[in-house]
Amino acid sequence: MSRHDRPRLLHRLRSWPGSGRWLPAVTATAVLLFVIVAGTARNTSSSSASIAVDPSAPPDIQAIVDAAMQQSCINADDATALLATGLAKHGHTDWRVTRDASVGRLTDCAVIVIFTNDRRLHLERGIRPEVGHAMERLANEMVDECLTRRQAVELLTHTLHSVGETDWELRTDGPRGGPSDRMEEIQQRVEQGCYLYGGVARKADGTPVYLIGGSLE
Repeated sequence: MSRHDRPRLLHRLRSWPGSGRWLPAVTATAVLLFVIVAGTARNTSSSSASIAVDPSAPPDIQAIVDAAMQQSCINADDATALLATGLAKHGHTDWRVTRDASVGRLTDCAVIVIFTNDRRLHLERGIRPEVGHAMERLANEMVDECLTRRQAVELLTHTLHSVGETDWELRTDGPRGGPSDRMEEIQQRVEQGCYLYGGVARKADGTPVYLIGGSLE
């Protein structure tokens, strides 16, 4: 499958007050195109939902990242080896591969972030594919029905428990978004004050922080 055939993530949240890094909420095999319509977001595009791509990244650098991310979940050691090989093959001796301290060598799915200005491919800790698919379903469910804060918290909690997630935190003051093919419905939910899903973050210690936002109590 080429990078043009894979789903594209429209927005990747890079920061939110008081949080760590924001990561896509879906995986490379998910069909969700996620867009933030209310809240702070930094616009970037992604050739798969596991990669955050700097728009100015050279095409061959993008190709190196695409090749490393053919798997829906790749660990940091394997990703580092593939990226280093690709950089050497294309003669990019001025580029380097770095990783976040929270990324486990063998057990965590890695996310590759391209920092073009720094000439750096940075590995961050991602989410398990099954969690990504669960968040895709949750994002749609939160557009289907207008949820209050309590209902949204209960739904997210149940969803995460159903896929074995136990060590996580929740914030209810986040941006609001959803599938990009449901923009009109999402805008209506935002105007109604309904709670919507906004993404997932990582604290400095690697703990995921799931984000919802709205105003209905």
